[in-house]
Amino acid sequence: MPPQQRVPPEVVIAISTLIKPYGVNVEEWLGSERSRDQKKNKRYFSVTEAMEYSGIGRCSLSRASKAGKIRTCKLSQAKSGKVLIDKDSLDSWLNSCSR
Repeated sequence: MPPQQRVPPEVVIAISTLIKPYGVNVEEWLGSERSRDQKKNKRYFSVTEAMEYSGIGRCSLSRASKAGKIRTCKLSQAKSGKVLIDKDSLDSWLNSCSR
């Protein structure tokens, strides 16, 4: 949800009251929308976040990284060190694949 279109709290409460008997929690749904918006504004993703963001699997991301199609950085030299994926290079690669 764009920042300029916030749902007023009284509307959230009213809708929540109406649909709570059906097992739907509006606050959780809005929270997941906010976290999705925050991910869009990040500069680097973890591999899991990049998978969620792009819909691409871990192996495909790894192959693209090894081929130099997306920029990554490893936070430690250890074999199991955390890898971060540059969002801009991921977006560029995804756009080039969709042409």
